[in-house]
Amino acid sequence: MIKPKQKQAENTLNFLTEEECLAQEKRHMQRLQDVRISVAFIHNINKEYKELKAEKLKLEKWNDYTACDGMPRPDFPGEIRHYLFKLRHDEHNAAVADVNWPLAINEQSILSHAPDRQDLTRRNLEVIMKADIGKLYEKTVQGLLHTHMRVERVLRNDEELFSMPSLRALELAKIPGELYEEIETFFDKLAYRVICAPEAYMTNKGNMFLNYCYNCSNFNFQIWGLHDVPIRFQYLRLPLMHSDLKCIEATIQLPLSVLSDNLTLRCVHTFFDPVSHLAKSYNLNIDTETNPTCGILEIDDSLMSEWMAQTEIQDQLTTMMEAQMEDYKTTMAAIDEALAAKQKKQGENVKGPPVPKAPKMPLAIPEGKLPNAYPLFLKQNRQECTNFFNENFHPDNINLLENEVNLRRYIIVGGVISIVFVRKPRHTAFEKFNLTLHEDGRVLQVVLDQLNRSRQLSSTGQYEEELGSTRQNIEMTDSDLKLHLEPNELPFYFITFRVPKQLCLWSDPMVCQFIEEEIEIPTIENDFVDQELEKKNKKKNSRKEKGKKAATRSNGDKHIDEAPSTRQSEQHQLNGTLVNMYRETAMDTIRKRHTETELISTESVENFELNVGPLTRQRATLVKKICIPRIISSFKFPQEFKDEHTEEQPTKKTTGPIYRRRFTDSVATGVIKEFTLSYEDQTDPERLFPLFPEPEVSNKVRKYVIASRNAEVPTFHENLFGLLKTLDGIKEKYEESPKKLEQQTVAPAVVTMCKRRASDIRESSNRAITRPNFDIDNRESDNDVSPQRSKRISSAAIEYSRGTPESLQFESNNVKHWTTEYILQSNFDRETMILTLKTDRLGNFGFAFPRYTHFPFRHWCLGTNEENPDELFFTLDTYHVRVVFIISKDGIRGHATDVPKEYVAKPVRYMEIEKPVGDLAELRKVNKYILITYNLLMLFRSQLFQDNNLNVFAEADASFYINQGYFCQKHLAAELHIYDAMTMHCKLLKFNHSDWNRLATDRDMVLCLRAYKDSLEIGDITVRVTPEAATFVEVSELCSDTLDIFNLHYQPTWRNMGTYSDLHQLINSMNPNATDAQNRDAGQMFYLRKLLEEIRPLSYS
Repeated sequence: MIKPKQKQAENTLNFLTEEECLAQEKRHMQRLQDVRISVAFIHNINKEYKELKAEKLKLEKWNDYTACDGMPRPDFPGEIRHYLFKLRHDEHNAAVADVNWPLAINEQSILSHAPDRQDLTRRNLEVIMKADIGKLYEKTVQGLLHTHMRVERVLRNDEELFSMPSLRALELAKIPGELYEEIETFFDKLAYRVICAPEAYMTNKGNMFLNYCYNCSNFNFQIWGLHDVPIRFQYLRLPLMHSDLKCIEATIQLPLSVLSDNLTLRCVHTFFDPVSHLAKSYNLNIDTETNPTCGILEIDDSLMSEWMAQTEIQDQLTTMMEAQMEDYKTTMAAIDEALAAKQKKQGENVKGPPVPKAPKMPLAIPEGKLPNAYPLFLKQNRQECTNFFNENFHPDNINLLENEVNLRRYIIVGGVISIVFVRKPRHTAFEKFNLTLHEDGRVLQVVLDQLNRSRQLSSTGQYEEELGSTRQNIEMTDSDLKLHLEPNELPFYFITFRVPKQLCLWSDPMVCQFIEEEIEIPTIENDFVDQELEKKNKKKNSRKEKGKKAATRSNGDKHIDEAPSTRQSEQHQLNGTLVNMYRETAMDTIRKRHTETELISTESVENFELNVGPLTRQRATLVKKICIPRIISSFKFPQEFKDEHTEEQPTKKTTGPIYRRRFTDSVATGVIKEFTLSYEDQTDPERLFPLFPEPEVSNKVRKYVIASRNAEVPTFHENLFGLLKTLDGIKEKYEESPKKLEQQTVAPAVVTMCKRRASDIRESSNRAITRPNFDIDNRESDNDVSPQRSKRISSAAIEYSRGTPESLQFESNNVKHWTTEYILQSNFDRETMILTLKTDRLGNFGFAFPRYTHFPFRHWCLGTNEENPDELFFTLDTYHVRVVFIISKDGIRGHATDVPKEYVAKPVRYMEIEKPVGDLAELRKVNKYILITYNLLMLFRSQLFQDNNLNVFAEADASFYINQGYFCQKHLAAELHIYDAMTMHCKLLKFNHSDWNRLATDRDMVLCLRAYKDSLEIGDITVRVTPEAATFVEVSELCSDTLDIFNLHYQPTWRNMGTYSDLHQLINSMNPNATDAQNRDAGQMFYLRKLLEEIRPLSYS
């Protein structure tokens, strides 16, 4: 298997002459200068836009100051929390001042004939005195959402975050979650006020039901309950109760087991999503310290990085081939000497030693030539990007639970519907007064598991008895009600939702629940498992860097085509300083910089010498507290050696009286000299996995530890800080030593034993716990460890625990996620848009739709608006709909219609944004409400893209979830550079999609362009753009041996009058006045460039 590989290496490796290498370097440097021309122009436009944005932000802050509307400044957490306190205070005053208006009812007042009589009948007082308490909470929720939106804007502004103190920035990051929690609190307060005065706020529905409903632009709120009257539920005509929740457009069938006196439901449909950000699959955990080359944004930085990588690979190939040739020559010389010696011995009729076989001659470097590293660079670069994507974006790395909804694949659309039971306080209404027995500080008590508790009663047979007594009374009184009366359906909830039609045009919803629950994960008692996982996270950067080196390097001393693919330290430093797409966010940078030194002052910490004189008692105690936890347990101190040496001395037994012996100085000196201390005598057995004692947690110790880390003191220095650094270094080496065990090869017999013991433990654990869904080998951990590593650790833990079930423990983890585990059955009727589900618990419900239904794109086009030359049109066709973006200097507006197959005078528009939106995050975000201005009264429902299940914006991991059609994710820096050229020349040329682009490789981007003045008969001009050059081509497909590889042939056309470094140069060759006629509107160019960067039509079409 090795020989064909070497033969293939010899055939594939080619060489370049020194003149060709110099010419290649010259062309590369010239290309760098050419691309920096257009890059500099884009940078100037961005700088101009930032200045305009800063002025606009300053004006908005001034308008907020002069408005005096009571809204807090979004960049001051203290003011926001003061604003929350003010809202709570206003709500409390309103609740205290609220008077139960039914107490003033006097139906006999209408019979009075007095001149000053008052109409105190219920009909009149209901109009005059009945307060609409929902308006207060609507205004409160609007203010909280408005504040949330402004805070999110500040958190997206990196410059503003870096300009504020770190503590304030960290506190500001907590505000969005606090605002959502405050909204939930106000919903509870509204519900509590309503259920405490049902005769004042709730309306009667027959003689059994009460109802309260409030609809507004942000939420729909409803309370459904039973009258405070005794009801014999076992004598109902149906063994269930059907509730029509018209306010939230839902119905619910309640089983008999949950029916009780004063049963009350609180139903809230929020048109925003306040809980998805808490799910573990909501955000991506990207290794921001890797800095892969596939994430570099600037084309000049990418070209420089790639050129340095090729140079290093070329140097490595040259060094490796020369070393191989030197070894070959040395081996051949030794063989010649052995052969000569053997011939000499044969002449003397003596059998000589055997001569080794001559090795195959390695590939030699021709004189005056160097190996061409470009093919090997392409192979290694693709492998590096593939490894990075698999490590950070693959769905398997999210560690999803069974039935958990992956929010990277799905998106929650349509808001969140909360249906929960609430406990109603005891309320009695008399004629002239009423009495309410409050408890628990007037906090609403929510009951989530009422049906689960009722199942305990069913196990005793009581539920079957009640069901049997009511089965004979089943009658269908209303033909419109769709009840579920089968024996296997009666014990469960049946809920129906009316889903908006615009959400289900292109895909069906999947109903799910947001659950916060405790998950029991099996663990092993051995301490080394937790220590191993912890060390893997602490050394994550170095481990991943070494892992990538090992993954991309393969036996360079044996095969030339598998030379080391690692970058040198200079290359890593260069990539670390470049602008990378996968870099850490501004908030992550602030968290990283904000160490404990900002919380603990280290000015009073003294770094004292250790060998100058005897330490004081306080200093000795301090050294003991700091150093002992950093020393391994098997380490011996000098006094311990002396004690052992003394104990080993033989003692002479005496029979007579004991006299005190007086030693002379010479004798004492001789005894002391007999013991010599040597730290190499540390022979005590050490732990296979080191265990260090827990350090003492005190403010003084933390001060010294932080000061020692920041001090510029070398190790083995004779002061306290140097000692601490030395001990920390030794401790790290001890903790790194168990990694060698992980790299050992396990014999097949041991593997078989491990599997058997693992199966035994799993069987015993499944019998011991009630939820057998968790496997030991696939258990999850709070630490970020890949599945392969966790499996290795699990098998090692099983081996060292000797397979005993007693060593198995369970730890509880609090998990928040969207799940379908408790959705026992669901059905969606497309004709009526009714979704019916069967479940055994209530809570927060949501509709999950596939995030990338509209991917990949079918066609796109960029041009000017014929009616308004100051506007640009970007048309994007998916397989379902056509989206039109209209870009101006004020922002982006647009609409979505059907893809026209024939002329339609007035096509149906699924959505429309009439006013320009200047923030791309608000254009694409899931939140259904957006403020175009900062005026609170301008809050309105904006029909945005993701809110209508129309997502055309790709995330970083989109390639793992698009499972329809062909597409190829392109070279990032080259693609963004093409968008720069399109942004500059969009008013001179029209850019179109090419069908060949989806079949091209990642470094080949194909698009069409045409001048506006050209007739349609001329046709579009096809252009091929790579990171190295741009050319006019005609594309055709050649035959390929495999179906997965498309072999495209690019034939240059007569338009190539020279060599063009990028698309900007190519366009200038078509029109010499292209630079003078380019777009110069900073705002419009910024919005168009940002829109193309967010959609990436070249990668997903």
